[in-house]
Amino acid sequence: MDRRSMLALGLAAFGAAAPARAADTPVAAAKTAPTGDLAGALYAGDEQFWFETVRMFGAADYGGAEFGEVMAVATQITPEDYDSWHAAWHAMAERIAGEADASLAKGHRISARDGYLRASNYYRSSEFFLHGTPSDPRIGVAYKRSVACFKAAAALFKPAITPVEIPYEHTSLPGYFYSPDASGAISTAPMRPAARARP
Repeated sequence: MDRRSMLALGLAAFGAAAPARAADTPVAAAKTAPTGDLAGALYAGDEQFWFETVRMFGAADYGGAEFGEVMAVATQITPEDYDSWHAAWHAMAERIAGEADASLAKGHRISARDGYLRASNYYRSSEFFLHGTPSDPRIGVAYKRSVACFKAAAALFKPAITPVEIPYEHTSLPGYFYSPDASGAISTAPMRPAARARP
C-alpha cells in the first residue's frame, strides 16, 4: 500500500474526529495531493509544519501523542498559518485534557494519566510557532496548561514522578524525580518497545 492510500485510510478512520475543511474532505484532499506523499497532502510544501508534525508522530512511541489525534489536528491546519497551527493543537489539547479530567473523576487513573500526558504535549506544540511575538499571551496560557497536565500525569504514574526544586546559586531549577519501580509488578505505563530501547 502506498503512502497516499495509507493517508486516505488514516483520514477516513480518524478524520471524523474533527470537521472537514470547508472546500473538501480530508480523504478527497489525500486523493488529489499534488506530491502524492503525506507531507504534500497535509501541508503542500510547508516543511516546518511537516517537521513538527513528524515530531508529534514520534512522540506516540512514548505516550505523548496518538496517530489519529495528530492526523485529525493536521487536517485542520492551513499551511504557513501560525494561528491555525495554534488553534488546532490547542483545541485538541483542551479536548484530551477534558477527557482526562472525566476519566480521573470516574477513577480511571491509567486513562487519565495517558490523556494528561498527551494533552501536555499538545499544549506544548500549540505554542511552538508563536515565539516570533514573545508577548503573545497564548504562549503563557499554553505553557501553564502544558505543565499542569504533565504534573497531573506525573502524579498518576507508579511510582509517581515527583516535581523537585534543585538549588542553584541564588535560585532553584525545576525538575522531576523519576524513581525506579522496585515492586516487581508489570508496568502499565507507556514505554518504548524494549527491542528499540537505547542503552
